[in-house]
Amino acid sequence: MPIEVALTFDDLPGVNLAAISHIITTLDNYQIQGVYGFTNGLTSQLDPAYRNILNEWIHAGHFLANHTYSHLNLSEVMALDYINDIERNMVLLTEFPHQDKKYFRYPFLDEGDSQQKRLAVREYLFSQQYQIVPATIYIEEYRWNNTFTHCILYNDQAGLKLLKNNLIKHALESLDLACGYAKLLFDRNIKHILLLHETLFNAYLLADILSALRQAGVKFISLNEALSDEIYQLNPGVLGNENYGFLGQLCAARHIKLTKKLQEKTANFIQRYSEKYCSFSA
Repeated sequence: MPIEVALTFDDLPGVNLAAISHIITTLDNYQIQGVYGFTNGLTSQLDPAYRNILNEWIHAGHFLANHTYSHLNLSEVMALDYINDIERNMVLLTEFPHQDKKYFRYPFLDEGDSQQKRLAVREYLFSQQYQIVPATIYIEEYRWNNTFTHCILYNDQAGLKLLKNNLIKHALESLDLACGYAKLLFDRNIKHILLLHETLFNAYLLADILSALRQAGVKFISLNEALSDEIYQLNPGVLGNENYGFLGQLCAARHIKLTKKLQEKTANFIQRYSEKYCSFSA
């Protein structure tokens, strides 16, 4: 059985039109259509040229979704301010027709530092017919951007090769870890959601990441298909990013103890987030 995975991108409009065009071309080459880009409107206000990036994304057959206007962290602001920021972003999104569903993703995957705050935002989202979109696979490849920029600036071809090899290895480990959590929780394959970002680094390496995942048995599906999996109706009801995001939260909510092997994989995965690992080039 293939491992079904939906691609999503955070932080549109990203860095520049050339990057988004390259990402779109890669998605076309892999016949992946209807991808959701979770959008922050503040960038477009600061520089109207960024609206061209959103138009390019829409015209390529992809969709926009809400990621708050200012990329706020709910743990650092009041619930009302956060809700107002969601509404402000919706004003921007309504300027771009051809939306499919009302989807929302928390910046930083952070649902707040109190249950009162968490519930207030969830109630608002549901009242506005939003569906919350978590992630079951994420690589946090944005942490590698500084190293990538350094390699490009100094034409460090050896560094670029090492960076590419390490990130692909990391992506495959991310997939393996998510499948391990799914097996522990549900004893079956689930429809996964992969979180990526609109960065120059992804524009450079997206084809390699997609190729590696496909060779590992991944079948790319739409976000709508992924969300048809009943697991996304579950509410972990816990604060923090226990163990491994949404799946880790479900483990915590059910008081499921990780196997020793899964504990080791999680520890190794988190260790690879360190700047030391991502910054190998002097």
